[in-house]
Amino acid sequence: MTMKVNKKLLDLTNKFLKDFLDACAEQDNRERDDLYHFNFTLANAIAQSNYPKYEEQDTLLMGMASFDDSIAKAFFNNRCQGFVEAVEKRITYAGEQEDYWVKDVKCEDYLKDDFTLKFYKTETGENSFNTVKCKTKAQKISFNVANTRSGFEGSAVIYKAWGKEFINKNEFVEKFITEKVDFFCKGNEIMSIELRFNFDTLKYYEEGTFTHYKYIADINSFFLVLG
Repeated sequence: MTMKVNKKLLDLTNKFLKDFLDACAEQDNRERDDLYHFNFTLANAIAQSNYPKYEEQDTLLMGMASFDDSIAKAFFNNRCQGFVEAVEKRITYAGEQEDYWVKDVKCEDYLKDDFTLKFYKTETGENSFNTVKCKTKAQKISFNVANTRSGFEGSAVIYKAWGKEFINKNEFVEKFITEKVDFFCKGNEIMSIELRFNFDTLKYYEEGTFTHYKYIADINSFFLVLG
């Protein structure tokens, strides 16, 4: 999960980025190109800056808990927002398919183990609750994908559960709600995207994880086929 920073730090970061890109533009003898300077000039400036410096270095590339690893995962989460919705629209597409294929879509209904909350009053009159095991209606949608031009092939599974989707904080509709999507290549799970609900905004957001950086090409291929 991407760490949330407080507003003061976010405002400070945005101010720094604006000042940095303004300074880059002042030095350019060409049309302003913030995207170039964000991706290249900023990255090199941070790498050459005085902070942070380590006396001991445990890894040469993409070390655990390092800046480069953390920022890659943070951008992955930023970019995957809305991807699950795009996937669900794509598998219902009934038109012609040329290079990018979605096929063998199968839907399975089943009951999954779950729990519910049972509220009660204690002997002292306080509110309390127990968890009670139950079964919840669930749905699993599996499908295969392919890029006939590149030779890429993969598969994915969408997991849904029967639940309440809030229209506002007092109204809701009951329906199958997507919980997560798992993506596979050659039998290996390469990434997973879970949907989280923010009750303050009444919106879902994606929380993505990927198995290893060696699957970058496959992850991007999924995005090209489905996004």
